[in-house]
Amino acid sequence: MKWLTLKDAATIMISVSDNVAANLLIDLLGMEKIQQAIRSWGLTDTKLQRKMMDLESVAQGRANLLSPYDMMVALEKIADAEILDRNSCEIILDILSRTEFLPGLRIQIPENIVIQHKTGDIADVCNDVGIVRIPGNPFIICVMTKGASVAERWKTIGEVGKAFYDHLTSMGEKRIE
Repeated sequence: MKWLTLKDAATIMISVSDNVAANLLIDLLGMEKIQQAIRSWGLTDTKLQRKMMDLESVAQGRANLLSPYDMMVALEKIADAEILDRNSCEIILDILSRTEFLPGLRIQIPENIVIQHKTGDIADVCNDVGIVRIPGNPFIICVMTKGASVAERWKTIGEVGKAFYDHLTSMGEKRIE
């Protein structure tokens, strides 16, 4: 019998947005410890208040919250190895490069461009946050949508990602800091 490692659970949670794996990690790490880490990283609008798909907690008004700004800060800290050691951050970036859900940022950006991202959707919300690795000019993009149809939300995320990609690739080596 093969046991699931923490890395396996994290990979499944990110790459296929698996809520069972997310809940397993919440159980193992502890919701309060996760929230303490979130606060220590300066993510003021991000709150883990319940496990995934916990409908009773949802009915009580406990929602998990995040913001595009917080996700940008988190991705930058991961890319710069500021939240964990360099090896752990490289593992996270590798896992983020394996996201299997294709709509969103990936849909209109050429396949040869690495995108390290996390998609998510629930109810009337679709999100995609990530690092687009344009050679010489990588960028972080966080697109969160609400309302409209699911297809329209994913289409919008793809269009926003493509607009940024087109603009930054047209700049050549003019690096944005």
